[in-house]
Amino acid sequence: MSAFEDSWNRRALTSEETMSRDQLEEYLGITDKPFDVIENGSYKQQQEWMRKKESDNLTLRVENARLKKELEERDQAAAAAPAAGGKVVAVATQLMDPSNAEAMDRDVADLTTKLEEAQRELHDRNELHRLYSEQMEDLRELEDREDELRHQLVEYVERNQALEDQLSSVLNDRDDACAMYSQKERELQDIHVQYDQLKREFEVQAENYVVIHEQLDKARAERDDARAQCSEREREAEQTKIEHIQLTQQLTDQVQHSQALQEQLKGISSERDEIQSRLAEKDEQVEHAKRLEEQLRTELKEQMEWNKATQDQLKEVSCKRDEAAKICSSKDDEIESLISRASEYTMKQEEQAKEIESLRDQLQCALAAQDNARALSLAKEEDLDQSESELNNVKHQLAEETDSRLSLQGQLDSALATVEKFQTQWSTSTERLEKAENDHEQLERELVAKAKVIENLQKLRDDALFEQENLKGQLSEHMNNHESAQHQLQTALAANDDAFALSIRRGEEREQTLVKELAGFQERDIDIGAALSAKDAAIAAARIECKLIEDNCAELRHRNEELQVELQDIQIQLQGERDMYARALDQERQRAEEMNERLLDARKENDELQVLRAAELEAADLQAKEMQEKLTQLEKHCCRLSAQAQEMSTDATAQQEYIARLKERVSTLESEAQSLCAENAGLRAKLEELTDVVQDDSSGHPTGNEVSRDSKIQQLQQALDEKEELFSSMEDALATQKERCEELHDKVAEAEATIQAMQDSLDAQHDLAWETEKEKQHEISILRASLEEKVDQYGGLSKKHEESENRVFCLERTLASLQADLSSSEESRFTLESELSRARARVQELLSSAQDAAMASQVVGTLTQKLLAEEAASRRLQSDLDKLTKRLSESQDARTSLPSQPAELPTSMDEPWKSILAALSRRVDEVEVSMGQEYWAVLALRQMESHAYEYFEVLRAAVVRINEMLDKHAARQLSHGTKAKKGSRKVHRPRALQHQPENQSENHPDKLHVSAGNWSAIM
Repeated sequence: MSAFEDSWNRRALTSEETMSRDQLEEYLGITDKPFDVIENGSYKQQQEWMRKKESDNLTLRVENARLKKELEERDQAAAAAPAAGGKVVAVATQLMDPSNAEAMDRDVADLTTKLEEAQRELHDRNELHRLYSEQMEDLRELEDREDELRHQLVEYVERNQALEDQLSSVLNDRDDACAMYSQKERELQDIHVQYDQLKREFEVQAENYVVIHEQLDKARAERDDARAQCSEREREAEQTKIEHIQLTQQLTDQVQHSQALQEQLKGISSERDEIQSRLAEKDEQVEHAKRLEEQLRTELKEQMEWNKATQDQLKEVSCKRDEAAKICSSKDDEIESLISRASEYTMKQEEQAKEIESLRDQLQCALAAQDNARALSLAKEEDLDQSESELNNVKHQLAEETDSRLSLQGQLDSALATVEKFQTQWSTSTERLEKAENDHEQLERELVAKAKVIENLQKLRDDALFEQENLKGQLSEHMNNHESAQHQLQTALAANDDAFALSIRRGEEREQTLVKELAGFQERDIDIGAALSAKDAAIAAARIECKLIEDNCAELRHRNEELQVELQDIQIQLQGERDMYARALDQERQRAEEMNERLLDARKENDELQVLRAAELEAADLQAKEMQEKLTQLEKHCCRLSAQAQEMSTDATAQQEYIARLKERVSTLESEAQSLCAENAGLRAKLEELTDVVQDDSSGHPTGNEVSRDSKIQQLQQALDEKEELFSSMEDALATQKERCEELHDKVAEAEATIQAMQDSLDAQHDLAWETEKEKQHEISILRASLEEKVDQYGGLSKKHEESENRVFCLERTLASLQADLSSSEESRFTLESELSRARARVQELLSSAQDAAMASQVVGTLTQKLLAEEAASRRLQSDLDKLTKRLSESQDARTSLPSQPAELPTSMDEPWKSILAALSRRVDEVEVSMGQEYWAVLALRQMESHAYEYFEVLRAAVVRINEMLDKHAARQLSHGTKAKKGSRKVHRPRALQHQPENQSENHPDKLHVSAGNWSAIM
């Protein structure tokens, strides 16, 4: 007993429950830390790690097959060992020998060492199986995470596609706007070309007009010179008629020229009247434009009132949205309260499990404890059903909340869509307004140029009138001079009649000179006429050009009228869009203020969450590394458990074969007992005959032969009595052995039933744990979805706030710079696109951070649950080991007390089995209580089974030693007996395997081969 207890205590001190994590890793040979490879490694590294793990698992399977083969060989060797149960009667004589006691102690020590080795192998296999299961769980988690990441990637691709579609639509709108802008620019260039042509033509006309003025000035100067000369010549030739004729001719020419100038003045006055009528029409158009402007202002006021009404409606929608947010927050509080209630239910269930364990430990009867455990398990299942129904209610409420949130999100998206639509309409209207304003400015510039042309024409008309008045004044002066010249001529004629004769000669002389001068004057007159004709031609060309300019002005006026109509339409649309934009701007400003406040609060919360998340991530990394190491250990334990389950099946088949062999042995013992009964009957008949003969002979005097015969008869009677006693003892032993075999068969059947029930309960518990795990995963997915919705809402609020800020900034800038060119609008759009991309990147960062935080919290929760479960299981296993150590010590005490009570050995051997069965039933109840702890239950069962095999080995060794002691006792009994009448016969010992062949000993290892011939030899 002491050696076994010492070995057991040493084994308990080196067990995995007393080791630290580093010692356990060193003991199990765990060197790799695959968590970093699984979580942070590349796909190639993960595949290499998985191939390495598969090769390791293959080597472990090969090792398990080798160990299984060795265990089968060991079981076959143990089954082949003879255990002669029919010789239980001689156990007393065997145990009284001190040498046998020492041998038994040695056997017990050997058995303890073998048991320690088997327990170590069992522990290693359990570790491998546990590590394998943990690795499989890790692999499933990685697959789940890969599915989640794939789903998130699909969502991101869809969002990116939607954003690309939006960007393509925006780019198409921009291309359309650029095309319209280029078209308008081409039209503006055409207008500029026409304006340059008119400007060049006007400059040519102005140059021609300057040339004409210069020619007129020259002609006037020459005319003045000619007039001076003519006056001088007339004064000099007052008396000549030739000079008078010339002067009269000049006067007629001047009269004609003045008439022509008057006609020109009439035409210029008519043109002035037409221009004034056109100006009056232009004034009427301006008044019509003013009336249209007043009408547009009234419509603007009406649009402002409609904008105020829509703004009130949007305020009501925002109030409803705030109410929905409050409802969502209240629903979130209800969900948290339900989660707290679920945690309270789990605490209550744990307390109930503890109470059930304490109650079951107090029960003595295994069947009553099992019934109570089933009742408690049913109650627990009802509680679980109730909790599941509550969780389903919570899930239903969460689904309703998600539907309400989705509806609110749809309303918000529709409102945002309308705002974006208004924004696009506003941008298009602003572009059209800018284009219309540019066209209007161009037309204004053209009108200014036309006004300048009209002013130049008016200046020309004024100059012509001034020149006409000058010519009239000159003509009057010329007429006065002509009258004075006539008066002087008359006076000269009257004064010079006397000197006429004297002057005729001078006159003729001077006539010649004057003829020459007249020719010069005629040439000059021709030049002046040519100049005047050129001037007339220039005036006609100027009139043609003025006509062309008037036609162009008419076309420009028509174009201006059309542009005015378009401008009025654009102004109407622009006014409506301005009103809509004003309303949208007010709404966006209000939303921007609200979002700014929310964003400040959210930034504060985000900073706090980032600090907490950093701490949680560090803790989660540490715990994840520890759990990864434990997962590898659990995988090894799972491999060992699978091997042990196969070994349990093989052990069950071996036990069934052993029971069959015991049944065959009982049948053989019964046949041998019948043969012995027949032999005993024959011996009794012979004995009666001999007694009759003795009685017949006793009538005479006894002789020496008779005395020897009487002594032989007495000896034979004594031997017969001893044989009868031996036969009765063998019959009793046979009966007890048969009863024991039946009891063992019943106990084995009960043990198999209990093991099967435990396996079924473990399977049910595994299924229940799997279902609960699925439900937890579903709940976690729901919570993750709710968290993602909250993150989306937060990201949407921040995004909306930034977009509203950008929109307010850009819209204010566009309002301040409506008169700016198209380049400023392009720059503002590019800035909007860059800010939108930054907002999207920020939303993606928030989403990734929120997902990392959710995954970290989930990992922390699962790790804490696993740690708590493992701690509870280790505590239960330690208590089980203490109980089993105590029971083993008690069974060893009972075994050492066997030599003092040889006759009661079978009943004393039954007590450990009863204790084992009671322990098995209690352990079954404990395993049923511990939900989800299959590994520890199987480990405890394997330890109990090892103790059962230990008792089988002890029983086999005891049977072998009893057989040997029975042989010795028979030999001693036969050595003291007498010889037969016809000489000494060799007496055969009733050894179990002396006369058996090898195949018979192999088939019936525990059979007593005592034939009838052997007992006849005794006679």
